[in-house]
Amino acid sequence: MDWRAHTLRSLKAATAAGLSWLLVLPLGGAAAEYPYYAPLGAVIAVSTTVAGSVRESLQAVLGIALGAVIAVTAMTVTDFPVVVDIVVVVLVASLLSAWRRLGSQASFVPVSGVFVLILGQEDPMGMSLAYVGLVSLGAAVGIALNVAFPPLALTPMTDSVRRLREVLADQLDDLAAGLLSEEVLTRDEWSKRQRAIRPGTEDLQRVVGHATDSRRANWRAKRWSETAEQRYQQARALQQVAFLIEDLTALVVDQEHADRQLVALGPRLRPHAAHVVQDLAQALRSVEGETAAEKELRETDASVVKLAGEIRDERVRTDHDLFAAGTIVAGVRRAMASLTPEDLRGEVPSDW
Repeated sequence: MDWRAHTLRSLKAATAAGLSWLLVLPLGGAAAEYPYYAPLGAVIAVSTTVAGSVRESLQAVLGIALGAVIAVTAMTVTDFPVVVDIVVVVLVASLLSAWRRLGSQASFVPVSGVFVLILGQEDPMGMSLAYVGLVSLGAAVGIALNVAFPPLALTPMTDSVRRLREVLADQLDDLAAGLLSEEVLTRDEWSKRQRAIRPGTEDLQRVVGHATDSRRANWRAKRWSETAEQRYQQARALQQVAFLIEDLTALVVDQEHADRQLVALGPRLRPHAAHVVQDLAQALRSVEGETAAEKELRETDASVVKLAGEIRDERVRTDHDLFAAGTIVAGVRRAMASLTPEDLRGEVPSDW
């Protein structure tokens, strides 16, 4: 968790709640009777992004209004006991909460319905108008505070990229260690060396989407546009590398185990493939920004060239097609291309 961003968001929520309370107190009437609804709206509105703040506020107000309408209708049209009204209101409100336009604020529909039904027995219409109006007022205060001090969610993207890069480098190290094992690993032994890469890529995708949302209606976005674009490129490059490493790992686990009669690499190619994987792990760890260090990239390239040459020799010597081994080379090449600075891309061979 980004504690700095969380702390700032908490301070804004607290400030917005206090300001909305102070604004409501002088109004009198229903506002004085239900002043606590304004801070509720303020807390709802202070989201992690300006666009999210507006979106979630509108969804919450819509949900509250729907619940209030259901409750007022139940009280004015029917003459059922309160317990029956509660059952009917909660049932109808819960069904309507499935409306996708309500998004994450859908739970306000049944909550609002129950509040109005129980607290608004004497004046259901007045209570409903006060509820919707005061929440809207508080939400406006929260939105205004978010617009004045908008968050720009770049730090979580950096942290997510770092975590995923560490997982990928560790996966490559485990893969290399397995290839260097004296005995060919069984499928179960390989499975124990497989790391969960998908959660890291999904987290990065979520964080990138959140950062994109944070730039909308954000006056700070232009100032940090160059930094943001660099972070996006870094995330895209790493996502591409993650998919390639996931495929590479799956290929080795599936094609290079003791239960297969014909393996992808065999004893002559396994050490060379292990060195390629080790060098790629070091290249990943050397990444600054969106590209790896030149020294590590050149070392990885040399290892790939060596492996490609050994594959050609092995193909001639054994007359095996070695398609899976060639796929490993191609996958590492593509991963390198994603990590290579533009001024070096012409020096990295596109094939093997």
